[in-house]
Amino acid sequence: MKLAFVLFLNTIIIFPLAAQIFPQGLFVNKQYKSVVIGTQTWMLENLNVTTYSDGTAIGNATTTTEWISFVNNPGPADGAWVYPTAAEGGNFSLSNPDYGKLYNWYAITNTRGLCPTNWHVPSRAEWRVLYNFEGGASTAGGKLKESGTTHWASGNVATNVSGFTALPGGYMGGGASLGNPTFGYYWASDDIASNMGYTYLLYPFSAVIDSANMGKVGGSAVRCLHD
Repeated sequence: MKLAFVLFLNTIIIFPLAAQIFPQGLFVNKQYKSVVIGTQTWMLENLNVTTYSDGTAIGNATTTTEWISFVNNPGPADGAWVYPTAAEGGNFSLSNPDYGKLYNWYAITNTRGLCPTNWHVPSRAEWRVLYNFEGGASTAGGKLKESGTTHWASGNVATNVSGFTALPGGYMGGGASLGNPTFGYYWASDDIASNMGYTYLLYPFSAVIDSANMGKVGGSAVRCLHD
């Protein structure tokens, strides 16, 4: 538990430090809760927006054909999102706000900004700061995942002592969402090749946080980091 200390009449009073809440910005009508982990402040929820920070709509694939259209025409103007539940009978309109949305590379790197003002998509270096603070990649996954089986599969190896509460939103492939609700994929903001981005992967039966290459036409969840 994180604690705060206040000096009052020469007496130190210790009380639990509640999760901070920062405004998400003017383009959506909600707030995101956040958690302080080491020197970083992370959102407690997967990103769940349909517009960039200037109010411009992000492309929404509502059918397999539409998603494949984004896949076949990748470029800066082709940012797109889809619900993680798109694989459930091909239902691209089935929303589960717990998981947020899956975004392709062109959405997370759009110059308009995908995250709210004063937030950003974390880089690989910033992800390393997070999992190293939690003891390294071989054990940090268990500390970052939501514990229990409300969202993760039975046998989930997790304590969530960090408070990060990672969820298994899966990823978007060439026409359907895959791995939901079994695996958690999260984008980093820096790529490794002209057609390849980088994601961090969480498994239900392991405490590891792994890294995986993801084609820029694929879709993953986003967890924003405060500037």
